[in-house]
Amino acid sequence: MTDHELDARFEEAAKLLTGAAWGREPLFTLAQAVAKARERNEPDREALRALRDHIRGRAAEIRGQLDQLLEEVPCTIHARILYVELLTGCPGLPGTPANNGERASELVNAIQVHLTHPWEDQRQQYDQLLKAEGPQAALAFEQDMQRWNHFRKEAAWRDLTVEALRIFQQLQEGGERWMKRPRTGSTFAHYFSAEQWTKVERAMEAAGISPKEGKGKMDQVAAVHAAFNHFRVRIPTSGQWLELLRNTYPSVTWSDKCTPRERDGYRGDSYKLAYQATLDRLG
Repeated sequence: MTDHELDARFEEAAKLLTGAAWGREPLFTLAQAVAKARERNEPDREALRALRDHIRGRAAEIRGQLDQLLEEVPCTIHARILYVELLTGCPGLPGTPANNGERASELVNAIQVHLTHPWEDQRQQYDQLLKAEGPQAALAFEQDMQRWNHFRKEAAWRDLTVEALRIFQQLQEGGERWMKRPRTGSTFAHYFSAEQWTKVERAMEAAGISPKEGKGKMDQVAAVHAAFNHFRVRIPTSGQWLELLRNTYPSVTWSDKCTPRERDGYRGDSYKLAYQATLDRLG
């Protein structure tokens, strides 16, 4: 999956954390029913259950789509930064503190826009009252509209808050599990043709180069480094290199010191031998 494809997936996911993902109906009508029952001092159990079922159902759909995102995208450096942005609202590195309460509050406020009468829709009636009955009647109409806006928001606020908190908490916990899974991003093979990478692997095998936990790691770095130079392929950045090592050889623990040594003075004897041995076998 390319960086552009990752951008598109996370942009779509970000829309799930906005009020637009909920829509005005049936949320408005269900909240109105609860508000009317309470205003008339009538039992609101059935109306509240219907409102709650709708809110919970939509929230469950959103959580499922976010879970699916983390199942399908590779856990690359770029993806992890985009995930942090999705969770916190701002691009950041893994480990950036998340304020799920604040993010949930922002989401609830965005959803509750659907529970208010847009002033533009009421302006015509307001103007008619102002012209026919005067300012007092128009003001009473405006105040009544605002009062019912408040009642609908109040009817839905608690359940929207509970579900918004669940969405962000599940996104955080799911992200933590996602980052611990084996990486499935690009490997060194992606930088070469199939024929070239086969030659590289055979050259390393013939030279006896194979990474093992505790030894042989820099020999492996030197061998792959030699392959990049032999085939004149642009060498990845240090950050990319480390991730490529982890993706290509996941059974070995790699540190940020396992990067190519461009300057001859920084290459130890073992590095030089592995580098040259690979070049010799690549022809």
